[in-house]
Amino acid sequence: MKKNIFITGVSGYLGTRLTEALLKRKEIGKIVGIDIRPPAKTPDRLVFHRIDIRDPAVGKLMAEHDIDTVIHLAFVVQPIRNRKRMHDIDFNGTKNILDAAREVKAAHVIAISSTLAYGAHPDNPDKLAEDAPLRGNPSFPYGFEKAETDRMIQAFAAEHPEMTVTILRPCTVFGPSIDNYISRMLFLPVTVCVRGCDPPVQFVHERDFVDACLLAMDKRAPGAFNIVGDGTVTVRQIARMLGTRVIAVPPVMLYPALECLWRLHAPKIEVNRGYLDYIRYPFIAANRKAKIDLDFRPRYSSRKTVEATVRSRKRAATETKKSIFQISTAHNGPTVLLLAALFACGLAVSLHAGAVAALTYLLLWGVSYGVIFAGTCRYCAYYGKKCPIPLEGSCVDRLFTKKAGRFGYRQLLWATAAYGLRLLVPVWVILQYRMIGWGIAYAGLLAGFWIIHLRVTGCPNCINTACPLNPDAGR
Repeated sequence: MKKNIFITGVSGYLGTRLTEALLKRKEIGKIVGIDIRPPAKTPDRLVFHRIDIRDPAVGKLMAEHDIDTVIHLAFVVQPIRNRKRMHDIDFNGTKNILDAAREVKAAHVIAISSTLAYGAHPDNPDKLAEDAPLRGNPSFPYGFEKAETDRMIQAFAAEHPEMTVTILRPCTVFGPSIDNYISRMLFLPVTVCVRGCDPPVQFVHERDFVDACLLAMDKRAPGAFNIVGDGTVTVRQIARMLGTRVIAVPPVMLYPALECLWRLHAPKIEVNRGYLDYIRYPFIAANRKAKIDLDFRPRYSSRKTVEATVRSRKRAATETKKSIFQISTAHNGPTVLLLAALFACGLAVSLHAGAVAALTYLLLWGVSYGVIFAGTCRYCAYYGKKCPIPLEGSCVDRLFTKKAGRFGYRQLLWATAAYGLRLLVPVWVILQYRMIGWGIAYAGLLAGFWIIHLRVTGCPNCINTACPLNPDAGR
């Protein structure tokens, strides 16, 4: 008899990979998937419904399709600032799925938890077995909610022994398809860690995670299982694999700084201070039980998982940015217009103070190009080619010899100095003559230019990966 599978979170990267694996199995009948967004591709045998896991109609869907096995993957992947909403989705949403499975008499439920549910504490044992207490750190909502939900699933399983309930607790899942808050943080140009701490970390490859789900479905083994790759790596070892610089910050400074940035909704800050405990204290889970009861044999160790992820990121970066010549001034229309408007506005402001001020402004603008060409441009991969920054670095290789030295913060400092020269006269005139309206307009153009350049046109398209501002720095 063929199994009819019900998958929550079917459109996510893990749900997609699991669906692909299930579709290859002949014993699988119908696959019903739900999510709040449609999947990128909908195979013929996948019946998709756009529905929230908290919706009471979930039970009706399960009954309509005669569901045998429920695989619950849906949860809040990225930590959110609304803790009540996070609890409602993770805890109440999971409870709704469990109740619906019980009502339709589903034989087997596989629920995904996390090793973060154990919590990161200085008194953790070297290896955390499945019977270890779940002490998810209250300061980190993601781990705390995992622990709360996990305990609720265990209580449900104890109350309903007629159902087989399997809890899988994977560590951080990595691989070619992965795009979560941890992968995005690790692939930043700089790795920030807590000074004096370099704890071991575990990873499991997405293929091994899918294999674990399939094994759990086949074995129908009740209870909890840690799904982790063999071995560990440290934060500094990961940084070396990525080629990123490590900055160790004292905890007394790092904790409040991260919390402040989190509350201010700063760009690229996706966690609050509570996450720092998880890169400060170990929470290493043992996978012995999964190997014995599920016959789980991870193909990738933690180290190999990270290495495979890094390789896939490098390939993706190469495919996206195939050639230096793909990006030119023509691709940066908004930046060109804003730079021209900034120049014109600065000139108009300078003229208010007379011809000498205007000539000084033009002179400093010209000098700024010499500074940026000599100190910054000739260290860049674009030098002498089509530069994505309008009017800069495109045809100046005859003036300054290309340098093979490292492109780093010193080059960015010279670029900052160059732009500072362009601002001297307009800022002085605005302050001297109290030109409030012009000051607001000039500041707006300046802010607009840098926001567009750093976030939309220049930096996101640039392949100068040596630059610390580049999203792919160090790769």
